[in-house]
Amino acid sequence: MDIFKVLRENFVTQGMLDEEVKLLSEKFRAAHYKEGDVIIEEGNPSSELYVIDKGRVSVQIYSTRAKGEKEIIAYLKDGDVMGEFSFIDGAPRSASVIAEEDTRLICADYLELHRFLDEHEHIGYIFLKNITRILTAKLRSMNLGIRDATL
Repeated sequence: MDIFKVLRENFVTQGMLDEEVKLLSEKFRAAHYKEGDVIIEEGNPSSELYVIDKGRVSVQIYSTRAKGEKEIIAYLKDGDVMGEFSFIDGAPRSASVIAEEDTRLICADYLELHRFLDEHEHIGYIFLKNITRILTAKLRSMNLGIRDATL
C-alpha cells in the first residue's frame, strides 16, 4: 500500500505540499482488518488515528435501551478518518469500530504524530485545521440527525 498516495488523496492533507505529505506519511503505517474484526473498542484508551484506504466499517455505541447491546450509528468508507475525537482530546474511545468487510487502512500513533506536528508547525496547522473541519462536518450531521429524529 502506498501510504503517501492514501494521504495525498485524503482531505486531511488538503493544502499541503507533496514534500509535507511525504514527511507526514513517514508517521503512518499500513494495517489490514478482516470482516468482523474490532478495530476500535468503545471505552478503551486511545492511541491511534486511522484513515480508511479501502473498505467499510461500522461505528457502534452501547445501547441505553438494551443493556450490553450495541447500535450502529454510522458507516465509514474509503477516505474516511477514524479516531479523530480521541486524537484531539485524549479521552477513551467514544465508540467501537468494526470492519464490515476486509478493510485496508493507515494509522499513526497519537504521541508520535503529536510530536511530529509540534515540530512541523505549518504541517500541524494545516492537519489540525482539516481535522477540525472533519469534526465540524460530523457534528453538523449529528445535529441534523437529532433534529430529524425528534422534531
